Amino acid sequence: MEIIKIMKKIIITDWQLEIDFDRTQNYYSNHIIEEDCKCSSCKNYRANCDHFSRQLMEFFQLLGVDPSKEGNFMEFGLTKDGYVIYMGFYHVVGRIVEGPDYVDDKWEQLNLFKIDQFEFGFSSRDISCIPDDFPTPVLQLEFKTTIPWIIEESRE
Repeated sequence: MEIIKIMKKIIITDWQLEIDFDRTQNYYSNHIIEEDCKCSSCKNYRANCDHFSRQLMEFFQLLGVDPSKEGNFMEFGLTKDGYVIYMGFYHVVGRIVEGPDYVDDKWEQLNLFKIDQFEFGFSSRDISCIPDDFPTPVLQLEFKTTIPWIIEESRE
């Protein structure tokens, strides 16, 4: 019996992607959040996920990603308005068909996809922290955002 993998084509700004929604969603659905980082910065990011706009959640759902799970969230201090600066990434089963294949060294120069306070880009090389059980091919959804500190734990 042959297993057929269904990839859907998505165009997001300068990226033409092929995404395996089912395999990505299956991974996130089966991921146990208790295995993720428990630092206060990651807890705050995850708490903010409950307040993401419908449009932002629809974008994550389009890719099969549960934003409260598995990602890598890094805090980079505060804005002058007191919001927390985060950068990070999620893994997606898929590949870049056309467009930039690496975000890190040219973040400010790219035609990033923006929703609310989030800016997104995609990378298919130099992908970091791939879980051992994550399906291939792997695409990295990278983001930069500013969000409030909403948990009771101290930022320090």
